[in-house]
Amino acid sequence: MEVPKGIRLSAHLGATDRGSLWRATREPRQDRIIRFIDQRLSDGQFKQSLAAIRQRERPRMTQIVGQGYSGPHYFLEYAVGVGCQTLEERMSALPHWRDRLLLLSQICEVLPQWLESPIHPLGLNVRDIVMVRTGNQWHPWLLPCPPVSARSPRDLLDVDRHILATVAPEVIRGVQINHRGQDSYALGTLAAQAAGCAPNEPAADDAVTDQARNVLLRPSVRTSEIPDFLEPAAPVRDFFTTIQRYRHAEASVRPPSAADLRRAMLAVTDVLALADALQWSDRRHVVEILSWLHPDEGERYVLGALRGAKLSAELGDLTRALDLAGEVIAHVPEYLPARRRRADVLWRLVEQADDVRPGDPTSRQLLADLEVIKGDPHAGTKPYLLAAALYRRCGEIAKAADELYEVSMADKADLDALLRYRQCWIDLEEPANAAQVAQEAHRRIDRMVKVRMLSEMEGQRWHKRFDELLS
Repeated sequence: MEVPKGIRLSAHLGATDRGSLWRATREPRQDRIIRFIDQRLSDGQFKQSLAAIRQRERPRMTQIVGQGYSGPHYFLEYAVGVGCQTLEERMSALPHWRDRLLLLSQICEVLPQWLESPIHPLGLNVRDIVMVRTGNQWHPWLLPCPPVSARSPRDLLDVDRHILATVAPEVIRGVQINHRGQDSYALGTLAAQAAGCAPNEPAADDAVTDQARNVLLRPSVRTSEIPDFLEPAAPVRDFFTTIQRYRHAEASVRPPSAADLRRAMLAVTDVLALADALQWSDRRHVVEILSWLHPDEGERYVLGALRGAKLSAELGDLTRALDLAGEVIAHVPEYLPARRRRADVLWRLVEQADDVRPGDPTSRQLLADLEVIKGDPHAGTKPYLLAAALYRRCGEIAKAADELYEVSMADKADLDALLRYRQCWIDLEEPANAAQVAQEAHRRIDRMVKVRMLSEMEGQRWHKRFDELLS
């Protein structure tokens, strides 16, 4: 291929319905993307449209910094940022369908700005949209190019199936064109592809025929990467119904804007709502759904991960529950509900262990979490009670007594904790302290009976339990 002067081609990005794209460099070290178009498809009308595009910079459209002839081709030169990726490359780097749809929702947001340009239709596909990174965020930009001059369907034989699938059927058939309808069709196709739907694999000429009949790509849950167990969920059904509307064979039926599709994509990617929709089904599926959240989603991630930890613990998968709670703590160490959740899981591991020592990793982590939770007013006396139970399990009776003393001071109605506190002193062979605890217990029991927190019979039972420890 004859290359424009000063340009060095580095990688073929692929063919589109508006020429072929190459990653390139203009000396000295300026990143470029070059579009090569067959000269017979770039007539005077094409060049007039191109001149209108270049009159001024447009929002989120990559600047065309050069154009001209290069051998048998007409070329457009785009200035791109360092490390920019085509939408195709960026989606390939995102293995999960939800992440790809979240990426595509950004294109829905910027589409109104693109529609204000003189390009009709826009020619949306995974190669003509590039993603530019700013910090940790990726933003979509369009490689603007006017529609090429009139051509035959044979000109599309070299176009890949997933690019061909974005070309509206009426364009291939050569019937009356609705520009806005073509953009809607392409957008619906991009949504289907982001969800993992792939075109059929006929021969090249059959692919063009199939696309002209609107059967090259058949989006559905079964042909996508969305799990089958989500098929009954209303957001999933609505998502594919919306795609069908955008890809309708009749251009006049397609929605004129991206608003409906964006709403459908945001609903089908709302992990917490999907989890709610499946809360009465297999809880393992709910845990899987909640795992799709990412730390950069803030509060939603925290709530989802803790919910996943709770369900995992209920299902007996304590390792996963511990990992999920630990990930939240690593993200927001000061979030006390996560500490409480992890402490509950650690305690269950302690209960299941045959041998527990104060220095083992589980015990150390549990005691550290309990120490933090003690400052949480919502935790009450539970962290002290768990710490006491752990110390007693490890044979450290004096430390258990210290924890139970704190409980006895904080909750004077907790007679069971007071009973265990008295037992500690007995086990430590400190009868005087044990007697003092018993005297305090009898006074509390009498007060509780007097204010009717206990019945007379319940009071007698508690007096008897404390007296029985004397024998």
